[in-house]
Amino acid sequence: MIGLAARTRRVLEEFRRADLAELRDRLDLPRADLKNVRHLRQTLREMLAAGQLRCQGGVYYLTATAPIRGARQQKIWRACCLKAGKGAPFTVRQVAVLAEADPDYAKRCLRFWEGEGCLERVGRQGQRFLYRVSRGWEKRPSPHFNRRAEKRARAKGK
Repeated sequence: MIGLAARTRRVLEEFRRADLAELRDRLDLPRADLKNVRHLRQTLREMLAAGQLRCQGGVYYLTATAPIRGARQQKIWRACCLKAGKGAPFTVRQVAVLAEADPDYAKRCLRFWEGEGCLERVGRQGQRFLYRVSRGWEKRPSPHFNRRAEKRARAKGK
């Protein structure tokens, strides 16, 4: 099933521009269903914030470049913050499963964020390390993990 953001992007690619009512009609969302309209408005706000859309006078346009940067990192960070909200420490595997990400990539992200001070290692569970989000980092956006910079630093260290 295709998400609402992807369907909205396809409609705007086809028709170039549309207002809220046109988008609702072209996405086949019932007018009386306020839940779907709220969901569409929230999706449009998120797409505007991400720079995928622009809005002029209530008319939405697709931008020439639709940046979707670090989506996996954002999901991993959100999973860390979700676990932090529960108050319990978490393992790499738990975060990877929650974020639907590759465990190796999640491990690299968590280790990098630990070095940046975003996460703290608090103990072990068998052979696995337990992490928690450092104080004050729960509400911040996901810290950027630059794999190329990490590879360059590793190459210089050898």
